[in-house]
Amino acid sequence: AEYHCVINDVEDAVQETLFAASRRLVDLRRTETFASWLFRIVKRECNRMRRGWRLLTNQDIDETIQPAMTPEPLELRIEISRAMAVLPLHYRTILLMRDVDGLTLNETAAQLGLELAATKSRLHRARVLMR
Repeated sequence: AEYHCVINDVEDAVQETLFAASRRLVDLRRTETFASWLFRIVKRECNRMRRGWRLLTNQDIDETIQPAMTPEPLELRIEISRAMAVLPLHYRTILLMRDVDGLTLNETAAQLGLELAATKSRLHRARVLMR
């Protein structure tokens, strides 16, 4: 779904795929083809959603719709910046890698040269100190 859909439609496409698959599972002739059958359903759902989005964008959209994300208040941003500044470097680094850059635990561990358990422990301590 992440490959075929717009990023905002991925969860909806997966959910619709599971509903469709559960309704039509009796039509599946061979269990060996289950994966490819499911992928076809996902692709069809993504295409259906994309067509729906095109139809929606051709209409007039009301400008009163709120943005999906609102910026955090200035006071909170300043407080977070101050908390990050006083963190020891190894805690600050792991927080930035995981929570800002979005690296996985395995990627973070590899870049820091740590074991996975040590990475998890360090990340937990960093988050506790930030709180």
